Amino acid sequence: MSFREYGDEGELLALNYYKENGYTLVVQNYEYRRDTGRGRLGEIDLLMTKNNILYLIECKRRKSLSGGFVEGLIPDSKLKHLYSSLQHFLLTEGKTYKSLLVQFDLAIVIGDKVQVIPNAATFEKFLR
Repeated sequence: MSFREYGDEGELLALNYYKENGYTLVVQNYEYRRDTGRGRLGEIDLLMTKNNILYLIECKRRKSLSGGFVEGLIPDSKLKHLYSSLQHFLLTEGKTYKSLLVQFDLAIVIGDKVQVIPNAATFEKFLR
């Protein structure tokens, strides 16, 4: 199994976890691209809703926790791309979700177990 396939399988496990817990999928693998269509500016693994909250979910799959836990999994550069992608989604495709609160979750998949870190980060530093 390739690294990509391993990650995709982890994302599917996270998606199923959220669905089993009452979340509704809005979009999976939303890509924010340049106007020319070439060059990805950002990507959101999962956008889901539950209880009037739009959940932006970043999925990470690891074989173990031997390299530490969540430190460094979501650097500021990645958060900036996620924020830009969220803004693009809301402007172009997510008009019905604009009034919802947004929560950023980190779903870590170790083996076949999903561990969710709710409110893993905020986008406040990008709101200036």
